[in-house]
Amino acid sequence: STKEEIFLEFLKQDLIKWRKDLVKSFDTKKKYSVSKFAQEWARILIKHKRLLELLSIMFIYLERNVSVESFMDFKFGTKDEMEAVTNLLCELFPKLSPENAGKFIYLQMGSAVGLSQMTDYNDVQLDALEHPELCHLKADFEPLYTSSVEYIMNGLLD
Repeated sequence: STKEEIFLEFLKQDLIKWRKDLVKSFDTKKKYSVSKFAQEWARILIKHKRLLELLSIMFIYLERNVSVESFMDFKFGTKDEMEAVTNLLCELFPKLSPENAGKFIYLQMGSAVGLSQMTDYNDVQLDALEHPELCHLKADFEPLYTSSVEYIMNGLLD
């Protein structure tokens, strides 16, 4: 009944598509190094740009401006998806506990949202970052996020 509820429904559908893409892309019978896993994980998320954009406003805007019923419906509607991602992570990395797989999901999400906002430049920013004294400040999402995923997973596996 509100635009926030509509966006949460889009977000729920995007999470389903992302989870399906993860399951399709990772072969649970194959052993992945953390580095290869991080590269593939980042590649898949980059394909889901709208998901990343909606995640960036989920906690601060969407979930705060809906009814309790809508909030619960969204959380229950995405619970199975997050459990499936947790199970996939535990299959890919048998040393990873379900608790740490859940931590990974939250930590990588925070990293993805923050880094995407930091690296999604408009034309003014791009022009300014071409300046020789500022060009070192221009960051690229994919390598930074891939490194972040790798660091997080390595830390949780130790």
